[in-house]
Amino acid sequence: MADKKATIVNEVEAGVMPVEKLEGTGTGMAVLTNAIANPDAEKSAAEQADLDKKVLWKIDINLIPWLCLIYLLCFLDRTNIGMAPK
Repeated sequence: MADKKATIVNEVEAGVMPVEKLEGTGTGMAVLTNAIANPDAEKSAAEQADLDKKVLWKIDINLIPWLCLIYLLCFLDRTNIGMAPK
């Protein structure tokens, strides 16, 4: 099964098999998604959980400040509209 997936991915990348043909088979992009090798496949469940925590932490560190800024701007905008003269 893995050889078949690798062959499909290679054909799509080489332009031999168009992606539309894959979508017409009913499997769609799931074939390509499943064909991508998992770089953490050899890791244990504990190591994968640790890596997942690290990734989520990085996402949180980068995302939370922006979300706070957007929330502050929304609050200021709401307050500004409330203060508008009638």
